[in-house]
Amino acid sequence: HIFPEGTRNTTSEKSLHRCRPGVGFLIAESPECPIVIPMVHSGMEGILPKGASGLKTGNEVFVLVGDPLDFRDRLAYHRENGTPKVVIYQDIAARVGVELVRLKQELRMKIMAMK
Repeated sequence: HIFPEGTRNTTSEKSLHRCRPGVGFLIAESPECPIVIPMVHSGMEGILPKGASGLKTGNEVFVLVGDPLDFRDRLAYHRENGTPKVVIYQDIAARVGVELVRLKQELRMKIMAMK
């Protein structure tokens, strides 16, 4: 499990930071292209606030797991076309980010429908 934003988001539950190119590096430079399982959550700030020394109980956490992302075709395209590595990393990170934003919006809608 990695956080493609590079850190936990403290600005707002409603926004995501841009995914860092390091997530693209990890995917592109793996010996075998991994299948990425995107997931988002809501409510962790009530369980484990940044800087807290322990868990807080009595709060809800919602998790939504997306469909697997397979980057084999995208990586093959970039490699066949001689795309610079840094651009490949940025492209993969952007694709992960798009999916996380989509999942976050879907999760918000599901939470609203439950209330």
